Amino acid sequence: FGTGLGIAVRQGNTELQQKLNTALEKVKKDGTYETIYNKWFQK
Repeated sequence: FGTGLGIAVRQGNTELQQKLNTALEKVKKDGTYETIYNKWFQK
């Protein structure tokens, strides 16, 4: 199926989906996402 990460949210739970999307946007902008990704998933 390839590479990548995913987060499952119960269908219809738009509040949680929005909060996750906002948090992901924030950590991608400030570099936290890349730091964590490189620590745990970089080969």
